Amino acid sequence: MRGDGRVYWRGSKEGGSWWIGFSRHGKEVRMSANTENKTRARKMLRDEVNKARTDAWIDPHDRKVTIGELVADLEQHYKAAGRDVFAKDLKSRWELHLKATFEHIPAAALSTGHMRDYRAARVKAEAAQATINRELQCLRRAYRLAAANEPPKVSRVPRFLITPEDNARQRYFTAEEINHLRAAASKEGLWFRCLLESAYTLGWRRGELLSLRVRDVNIVEQTVKILTSKNGDARECAVTPVLAALLQQLIAARGQDELLFETQDIRYAWARVVKAAKVTGATFHDWRRTAARAKRAAGVDTSIILKMQGWKTDAMMRRYAIVDLDDQRAALSLVDEHAHETHTARKHDA
Repeated sequence: MRGDGRVYWRGSKEGGSWWIGFSRHGKEVRMSANTENKTRARKMLRDEVNKARTDAWIDPHDRKVTIGELVADLEQHYKAAGRDVFAKDLKSRWELHLKATFEHIPAAALSTGHMRDYRAARVKAEAAQATINRELQCLRRAYRLAAANEPPKVSRVPRFLITPEDNARQRYFTAEEINHLRAAASKEGLWFRCLLESAYTLGWRRGELLSLRVRDVNIVEQTVKILTSKNGDARECAVTPVLAALLQQLIAARGQDELLFETQDIRYAWARVVKAAKVTGATFHDWRRTAARAKRAAGVDTSIILKMQGWKTDAMMRRYAIVDLDDQRAALSLVDEHAHETHTARKHDA
C-alpha cells in the first residue's frame, strides 16, 4: 500500500476499529473504516484514494453536514427573525416534496444531476415550473445561510438551475363573477364573505389573511394591519366602508387574540363557493390578481398598489396587473380622441 496510504488500528485488544489515512493535495486525510476487518479497511482505502484523485471526492468532515441539516437551520433562522410565514412555507415545501429526495444527501455532494433528476420527477408529477423553482430556491437560501455562518457550514454554494417561467396565470374575476362569488360566499357564512371581500379590497395573500387576528382590525380608523408578511415587512391598509361593516360584525364580542378567520383550511369552503357561483378555472390566489387589476383600472398610483399588496418591485406589479384586449381598446380610444382633438385645434388655429 506504499504511496497509496495506510490502514491502522485504533483502540485496544478488547475493541476498536481500523482507520485509513492517505494524502490529498499535500494534506493528510484520516477517517474511520468502521470495521474490525482489515481486508474491508484496505478495500475502503483503495476506493477513497481513487475517489480522491477526482473532483467528486468529498472531505470526511463535509460528509457529516446534510442538506436536511441546512434546511432545519434555515427554518430556525426564519423563526428567530419573526418571519413565520417564510418558516411555514419552507416547512411545507420541504415535508411535501424536497425531503424525500434531499434529506440525507451530504451538503457538499449536491450536484446538477440531483437537481435535474428532481425537476424531471416533479414535472412528471405535473408540477409547474414556477413551483419547482420555488422549491429549489428554498435549498439555495439554505446553502447561502450556511455559507454565511461563522465558521461556514459549507465551502461553496452550488449553482442552482432555475428555469424561465412561462406559466404565469392570467386569470382574474370579471365584475359578474365577483358578484356571483360574493352571493355564494354570503350563503357559506359571514366569515367567508369577509374573507373574500378582504381578498378583493386588500389584494393580500391567502396566508396573510388567514394569519390575521381580531386585534389587527381597527374599526374606528377602518384599517387592517399585518405584522408579519411574506416579504418580511409590516403592513397597514385602509378598508372600504363595506368591508369595515362586515368586519365589525365578524369581530363583535370576540377576544383580541382570536384568529379573525377561525377556519384555517378553506379548500372545501372555497370549492363549494366556486361551484355555487358557477365560476370555472379559478383559484383563491386569483383574487390577488383581480385586486391589482381593479386598482390599476381605477387609476390608483402604482406606488400605492405596491404598498397595499406587499410588492417591492414594479416587475411583480406588471406580472399581476393583467392588461386584456378591452384595456387595449380603451387605450386606443383615448389615443384616437387625443389625435382628433389635436387635429381640430390645429385646424382652428389655421
